[in-house]
Amino acid sequence: VPNVTPVQNFITSTSDISYVDTLQLPDVSPFDDNAGDETLPAEDPPEPLIPLTARLMLSLSGQSNSSPAGGGAPALSTTQPYDNLRRSGVTAIPLVETTNESLASGCANWLTFNEAGRGTIFDGWGVSSTAYSGLARGTIPYTAGITGVTQARTGVATARPTESFSYGALLWVHGETDDVANVTAATYHGFMETLQANWEADVQAALGVTMDRIPLFMTQHACHSRLVRAHGAPVSAGQEDAARNHPGSIIVSHPTYHITYNANDIHYSNVGHLRNGEYFARAVYQTLIVGEDWVPLRPRTITANNATVVLTFEGGDGSALVFDTTNMRAKPFMGFEYTDDQADTPSIVNVAITNTRQVTITLSRNASAAGRVRYAYSCIGNTDAGPTSLGGLGGNLRDQDPTLSRAGGNPLWNWCVTFDRPIDSFTGVASPTAAFSNTQSVDFSGAGFLSARNIANFDGLGAATWSWWQRTNGAWPATDQVIIGRNAANQRHHDFRLRTGSSMRFTIPSTLASAADYVDVGGWTPAVWQHVTAV
Repeated sequence: VPNVTPVQNFITSTSDISYVDTLQLPDVSPFDDNAGDETLPAEDPPEPLIPLTARLMLSLSGQSNSSPAGGGAPALSTTQPYDNLRRSGVTAIPLVETTNESLASGCANWLTFNEAGRGTIFDGWGVSSTAYSGLARGTIPYTAGITGVTQARTGVATARPTESFSYGALLWVHGETDDVANVTAATYHGFMETLQANWEADVQAALGVTMDRIPLFMTQHACHSRLVRAHGAPVSAGQEDAARNHPGSIIVSHPTYHITYNANDIHYSNVGHLRNGEYFARAVYQTLIVGEDWVPLRPRTITANNATVVLTFEGGDGSALVFDTTNMRAKPFMGFEYTDDQADTPSIVNVAITNTRQVTITLSRNASAAGRVRYAYSCIGNTDAGPTSLGGLGGNLRDQDPTLSRAGGNPLWNWCVTFDRPIDSFTGVASPTAAFSNTQSVDFSGAGFLSARNIANFDGLGAATWSWWQRTNGAWPATDQVIIGRNAANQRHHDFRLRTGSSMRFTIPSTLASAADYVDVGGWTPAVWQHVTAV
């Protein structure tokens, strides 16, 4: 009988044996391709690419966030709930954390949690505060990593003689030092191409095997606001560029702006390390076990028509997109930015999710063919990192993937990766040059005002200075017009406004609890550029 599971597959325990004699097979003619509407037994799930009898090895490298040296105190995974291992010389011992948590336990234990019986062995060769050049082929850490692969195979053969050994991938947690050194996106893109190709070749040579590929999995760090000179994210953008150009070989598993960082440094908290490991595991599982390329949530295409820019997304689990301002602090325009080559670059007016998997950006003026869209790219220096930060790098776009975390908390939603991408296709015409010749000015066109960001540490300032040039188009306004303002609940506010009678009012409360303290200054001249400084 075609397409019928053999009878013995229905026997799930000894208590089922008595039912075998009465099992009714579907009444299907072997010659009728369209016979009946009978429900056939379900097909067996496909076999994993790496069998459960094979111990999966993963190497882990990068900077301090790739190792227990990267904060993460106290350790959370102090016992091994399954049978996951780590290399220790030529022996294999249980994978547990001691002083600090690393992402290794989160990754290994989620793989077993998701697929009962899956055994892993980890080896790490990361070095704190080290640029890519200090971890590339030919360096001591890189050579130690290759040695660790062969030693892990020996350790598995000794500790688990009934298992085979299967090498999987290199997990890469890196970029902070190169960001501080102003490494460009294109340069880091090249670094990742070289690293993946070298590691694949050298692991195969060390093991004496030929493999289709050995992928490189990466996170995108998001502690830029705590790094000197790093107010953008070129390294993270370069990682995404490399992944898009080398599908299946170079893979961004996830961004980390939604992951919890320590309060005062660039390292993840213990919970943050654990969750990073689970996100890595989800991408490793789909790529190495299921055999499908992992694609993070990212734009597939970016098109623009006049002042409308549309981003169509791919990746994640394909679920509808949402802007999440509960689990990630709201960013200006949900984390999106626009830039181009025009003298008066358009600003973003609105950002909205359209057609489930698209984001539509409306600009103040027409875009241009040289336009670029960025996401989770810029930040304010000397501010916190992580999901609760206002000035830190990040965005609010994610999908609704229901994949569970073993450690608890929110599901492993896919948050959009950091990117800096050109517009793929532009139709329409660029806006004409602005009417005013000073291209560094802001034209309010009779409405609106400049809003200073609600930076929390403003409240603790002992002194501050604001300085700008201003000019009215015609007569001094007949009603109050705010020029610069800041107003946040339970925080010190300020506003500088034009007042009737050619005067300006500067309002700054002396303390949080005080009534408004202000000073009025008169004698201003309409329709003339004048310089204003308030100390």
